[in-house]
Amino acid sequence: MADDLTERLDAVERALTDGETAVDDLSDAADVERRLTELETRAETVDERLTELEAAVQAVRGYVGGVRAVNRDVERRADAALATAEAVAEQVSDGPTVDDLDLPAAETRHADAGVDDDSTERTEDDDLASRLRRVL
Repeated sequence: MADDLTERLDAVERALTDGETAVDDLSDAADVERRLTELETRAETVDERLTELEAAVQAVRGYVGGVRAVNRDVERRADAALATAEAVAEQVSDGPTVDDLDLPAAETRHADAGVDDDSTERTEDDDLASRLRRVL
């Protein structure tokens, strides 16, 4: 009966391995198959995360592009405002005198005397804003 069992076991081993692989190698093959399945699962997960990251990077690039466009627009407006301020400054320096302005009599007297409402004398070092405050 032991020989019969041994023969049957040998027959099962041959059926499983096609007579080419030892039974001990079957456990190694199963381990390799399990590890391969785990790696395939991890590769799919990494691929999904990579796709999500690529989409996020594109979204950030779009946001940065929008910020750059706004910055360019703000810069253009600032340049235009600066040019306008410089033109106004040029007009003020070359512009009308106190006699050309329609000021009330009290302000005209101060202006004719070279003194503003705060009773400070006008100097060459006065800046544009101070000069405009005095005139207005």
